[in-house]
Amino acid sequence: MTKNINKFVEVTETDLLTASYDAPAAQGEEKVYDVVRAEKRKKTPPRCQRCWQLTHYGDTQGVVDTVSNEELKTLLEKRLGDPKARSAVILKLVDIFDFHGSFIHNLQESIGGRHPIILVANKLDLLPTGAGITRIKSWLKNEAREAYNLHFHSVQVVSARTGEGVRGLLSKAVELALNKPLIGPRDIYIIGATNVGKSSLINAMIGMKLLQKEGGLPQWQGRDDTMTVSAIPGTTLGVVSFKILPKGDLVLYDTPGAEQPAQLTSQMQYNEIRATLPQTRIKPITYRVQAGQSLLLAGLVRIDQVEGLPFFYTLFISKNIDVHITSTERVVSFLEKHAGVDLTPPFTSERFQQLGLLSSPHTDFTLKGTGWKESCNDIVIPGLGWISVTGVGQVTVRVYTAGHEKQTRPWLRVPLMPWEARASTKKFFGKWKRGRSK
Repeated sequence: MTKNINKFVEVTETDLLTASYDAPAAQGEEKVYDVVRAEKRKKTPPRCQRCWQLTHYGDTQGVVDTVSNEELKTLLEKRLGDPKARSAVILKLVDIFDFHGSFIHNLQESIGGRHPIILVANKLDLLPTGAGITRIKSWLKNEAREAYNLHFHSVQVVSARTGEGVRGLLSKAVELALNKPLIGPRDIYIIGATNVGKSSLINAMIGMKLLQKEGGLPQWQGRDDTMTVSAIPGTTLGVVSFKILPKGDLVLYDTPGAEQPAQLTSQMQYNEIRATLPQTRIKPITYRVQAGQSLLLAGLVRIDQVEGLPFFYTLFISKNIDVHITSTERVVSFLEKHAGVDLTPPFTSERFQQLGLLSSPHTDFTLKGTGWKESCNDIVIPGLGWISVTGVGQVTVRVYTAGHEKQTRPWLRVPLMPWEARASTKKFFGKWKRGRSK
């Protein structure tokens, strides 16, 4: 720094790194800090108000670009449906924690069968410790074929958050894009529902120096040209293109997320979504429920055991969702008193009433347990998670879900993680839970 502050001010790199915008200035140093603030702001890229509000407050400022399944299929049909158009590699992204809720149906009917599909299951980092990749891939293949009749080239399992499998996924997609040398390289499209982690996957690839933005993004980029990420549906505006490095002769397109009305989260407010979507690795917890009892997942799901011997119910849900067991005889009065107050989310009694758990019709399932070592079925709640059921003999289960009138319905599937019950048992002793959890 020069001594004559009124004539000239020299700002060093150390000043820029250590000075705070709000640091108090001693008498006579105001001009130094003015310059430091100005220089520091020059090095910080501007961020649009919408993206700032999305990231920190979940406020969209009225600007969202959610599309329905039909709108997404129309968009893809225009780009890929023409038989004369060059084929593309499709990365069909699903949330492994919410596979059925995030699965976009009948995609191949819109784009045709010329485009090879790689089924990509994201959020591997959320599954409990010990989840085997080989078993998960096998389960994904069977569910995609049996439940949705999807024809795909291969299955990849990744974690956009940790980077696991991301480099291998892009390598597989590039290899597939270049295997038609006579017609030229294919483009690559990432397609998925809202909140499956498409933007996070793009950011992981950018961080690995695998992608570079092509032209200007229709939304703000972060300091490393990354995509804005938020739990709010509709964060990505329009179709965003990227060059695939190192050569940059292939293009990857990120498409808007399609909102799935069957997901419970599609009817939630921002703070409810944040509580419902898990952010860390799931630790399954198992509860013993007998006939005449009801298992409550906050003010969102009610599971009554109607008849049968006691069964184990292993919960694969966010740790922020309150769980309680009560008698079926008094469950309605209990919900009216505690849901939205002591049993959250939702976080107010008014929101509990709006989501409509008390007025929801029920779905009955009759299950047949084959032993205590392996669950017989998963009960899936789209947008929330799943409950794995373990026991011996026949049991009748009645399930109520919030948002049932708007297509949120439970259903059964082959268990994804069938051996967790024995290692994750908890029991209720009045108000408190005791037991062991993996």
